[in-house]
Amino acid sequence: MQVLLVDDDRYIVSALEQQIDWQPLGFTKVWTAYNMVQSQKILAEEAIDLVVSDIEMPQGSGLELLAWMRKQKFYQPLFVFLTNYADFNYAQKALEYQSFDYVLKPVDPDEFTLTVKKAVKRIQEDAARRTAGSTQPSTIWRQYVTGRIDSADQAKLPQHTLNIVSWCHADHATDLTHVQEVIWRLYHDHFTFAAFQLVSFFHIQDRNYGLIFSTPSRSENTGSAQQAVQQFQQKLKELGISVSLLTSPPVPFTKLPQTYSEIHDMAEKRAIHRGTLMSLADYQPQADTYVAPDYNQIRTLLTAHNTDAVIAYFRDYLRRTDAAGHLTRDNLARLREDFIQLMYVALQEQQISAHELFKNDTFAQLQKRSLNSIESLLEFITYLVKTAVTHMTFIDRHDNVALQLKNYIDQHLGDDLSREVLADLVFLNPDYTGRLFKEEYGLSLTSYIIHQRVQQAEYLLIHTNLSIQKVAETVGYTNFSYFTKMFKRVTDMPPMQYRQSHQKTSS
Repeated sequence: MQVLLVDDDRYIVSALEQQIDWQPLGFTKVWTAYNMVQSQKILAEEAIDLVVSDIEMPQGSGLELLAWMRKQKFYQPLFVFLTNYADFNYAQKALEYQSFDYVLKPVDPDEFTLTVKKAVKRIQEDAARRTAGSTQPSTIWRQYVTGRIDSADQAKLPQHTLNIVSWCHADHATDLTHVQEVIWRLYHDHFTFAAFQLVSFFHIQDRNYGLIFSTPSRSENTGSAQQAVQQFQQKLKELGISVSLLTSPPVPFTKLPQTYSEIHDMAEKRAIHRGTLMSLADYQPQADTYVAPDYNQIRTLLTAHNTDAVIAYFRDYLRRTDAAGHLTRDNLARLREDFIQLMYVALQEQQISAHELFKNDTFAQLQKRSLNSIESLLEFITYLVKTAVTHMTFIDRHDNVALQLKNYIDQHLGDDLSREVLADLVFLNPDYTGRLFKEEYGLSLTSYIIHQRVQQAEYLLIHTNLSIQKVAETVGYTNFSYFTKMFKRVTDMPPMQYRQSHQKTSS
């Protein structure tokens, strides 16, 4: 989504832009303007979802900007007003023009953020309603191409037309709500692309959409159809949306269902480049021949910790395989699974737990979208290689691992310090973790933890009035008897006697 901030006071605009954390609220772009003319230009050129505007401005008020906006034929963003006065007349006028809300100056960031959250919820609800089928002709087109239409609805469609079917994939960096809103606006405003009008769009799954363009002309050819889809892709790009498009040549109405099926099959099988535009007319089903990379060479490069060389190898492998016509989505999936397995084995040989190393949101997100495009798979491979090699390099220095464990123990004496917890911290298996620590410090992990906990307990017994039970809990012992046993083993006396002895000495 995109937001426009409008105020003749540049300080207020700057404060709103910098003090409000817009990205978590769903906004990928923040526009600013200082008068009505600047605002109108931005609103005419960009797909703004929310306008935050001062009411009183010398070169045209916020209410005048809202009134102008309501007269336009293109999309209608939500308006939130800023005002110095809780003026009933302002509120009444704003309500007349269907503003969303207004906020009193000086703006309280927390209160303002709550207002924006409510506005975002409304934007998302409106977008969902529009894309769920409120545009009835669009819905009928979708039902027709997917083979789920009755004869009465089919009779409503203009059958003497040429049509283009497109499969559209929105890049992961693009907010889906924004994608849906922008495409709906293009549909609703009857945008025409090289004589073709967008007559239907519908969600398929994940980040994939179906599009249908139609023209009453019977003279349009493949060239004009390609130009239409290029213009559509460029229009989205101008509005900050990157998409890949697989598209058909113009076909008569009766061939739409078959063509949609072919486009869908192409999207399921063909590995594509991000931001591509590919025609069904140029598509040849590729041989499902999987030529595996040279994993011996890759293992050698990984052992040498040569991150750049591994990534360069895969970049060249993908280029060569694509050129040879063997880069199907199935083969991308095989490559991904083979490489994950290779990484797990390589890490296991160095006693590193790949499961723990890659148990994070970044891994999950990159893996989920890794088959969306050739570039997405390379990004996933790059993440795996860089993460693995960074940790391999780290554990090659045993003192690095031992010091990290030692520092963690010293700072978390009251927490769970089991071997499994400590091993997970450095992504190694528990036995190997213990060996590394003992090699460096000459003590087992268990002995070091007991020593540090007792030492901390000694300090607390002498310098605080905490009960002995509380001291035990503070240094990580929930079992009082076990704490007493460990304490006596180290100091040769139970905690109570130790406290009494040392307090007498101090006095």
